[in-house]
Amino acid sequence: MILHSYITTLKIQLRDKSAMALMILFPIILTLVIGSSLETKLGQRITEKAIIGIVNLDRGIEIKSREDESILYLSDEFFEQLNNDTVKEIIAYLEYENMDKCLLDLDNNKLDAIYVIPNEYSSMLKDKEETSIDIYIGNRSRDGAFIARQFLSTFCNRSNINSIADDDREIELINKVYSKSYIEEIGFSNDYFPRAIDYYGVTMLIMVCLYGGMYSVRIISRIFLHDMGNKLVSTRKGLFDVYIGTSFASITTVFLQIVFLFLFFKYIYKVNYGNDYLSLFAVIFVFIVFSILLGQFLVLLCNSEGAASGTINILIIALSFITNSYVILDQGNGLFEHIVNNFLPNAVAINYLFSEIYITESVSMITAIFTITIYIILLLSFSILLLKKRRGR
Repeated sequence: MILHSYITTLKIQLRDKSAMALMILFPIILTLVIGSSLETKLGQRITEKAIIGIVNLDRGIEIKSREDESILYLSDEFFEQLNNDTVKEIIAYLEYENMDKCLLDLDNNKLDAIYVIPNEYSSMLKDKEETSIDIYIGNRSRDGAFIARQFLSTFCNRSNINSIADDDREIELINKVYSKSYIEEIGFSNDYFPRAIDYYGVTMLIMVCLYGGMYSVRIISRIFLHDMGNKLVSTRKGLFDVYIGTSFASITTVFLQIVFLFLFFKYIYKVNYGNDYLSLFAVIFVFIVFSILLGQFLVLLCNSEGAASGTINILIIALSFITNSYVILDQGNGLFEHIVNNFLPNAVAINYLFSEIYITESVSMITAIFTITIYIILLLSFSILLLKKRRGR
């Protein structure tokens, strides 16, 4: 029964030309439309420099020697990275003494972002304690905001261990900074420039995975809500066999579409997807499972194809918007930002993909899979309860 349901469902979905065309062409066209509206050449690197204001409040640390005393500013390394020839091609920065003036320029769209280095920055690092460089994002340009976040994350994740001499002793200072937004954790190497297409090549894949939930809404509705499925689910065993078979069929269909889009974006749009394709597809596969189970759960919960379809559409749009699939939002540094970054499944997936592509090590594959799997277990558990309730009718 499971194999029969799998094959039958797979044939139905693969023959649905309108759905297949929508799932494949929609992200391709949307990427072109967004790129055109932003006047960005998707196939080329971002050439407009990001303009960043820096408020450096670092008070440094005292270094005593036999001859004299001096002040060491560990924030100097941050400026050394900003003055790297490669970075200078895409970032220009202005130093401000007054935070109010800097914020005013950000509000007037003279800056893409602001970096604020706290006054205890050096002393905290000397004591090997966690500290942060805060970032404020403006509305001057989307690409500028993207670059500003990328650079900060790259510095946070790739800073080296520095050594300073104090008399005959060597003090090792681990210069590790923790930024907050998940987009801030997207890095880039000096050998690779970020492009708009690289960003959308990732977010569109995850969005298509989410829309894969529509397959399960349609097929589960046909089976459980329409007369055509009554014979299949007339027995207890048949009910769960059909559920399992249709689930695997929907997962297979969406996964094949993702593979096609991956190849299209990679070889036609030249999107950078890194080198570890096995890990990348492992996380994508788990996320597809989540999306399919989400659609099935909504059908069983709402007991209506129209209600389930409308609900999942709203969820997809909301989740995509909140996690910056369309435009980059300044989520702040509060509870909302923390929930988005650490608990929304599509944010976790996007975060991992960028982490893997740009080798920032900000999110591990295990963490991403574990987080999404929790949602899968919850959806599966609630769906089984609803199936048992339906079976008992």
